[in-house]
Amino acid sequence: MEQTKNEPKNENKAAPGNDKPKKERKPLTEAQRLKRQKMIVLPAMVLVFIGAMWLIFAPSSGKEQEPGNKRLQHRDARCGQGEPPDYR
Repeated sequence: MEQTKNEPKNENKAAPGNDKPKKERKPLTEAQRLKRQKMIVLPAMVLVFIGAMWLIFAPSSGKEQEPGNKRLQHRDARCGQGEPPDYR
């Protein structure tokens, strides 16, 4: 069997007059790779944190709640009936 060498062909048929050579990418050093990773990961984590805080502390949608605690108001009504308050 004869082995043939695969040579890159000019497959850019949309612009046949474009003869600019593509720039070869240099491999990144370890420091450059870590810096790029930090520039992506840290803002993503900040956005996740802000989203989580918004979901936790967002105001209730729809109906407004009345001020005060209904459970404590119910205890006050029971205390008026002669029963001792149940503070658990």
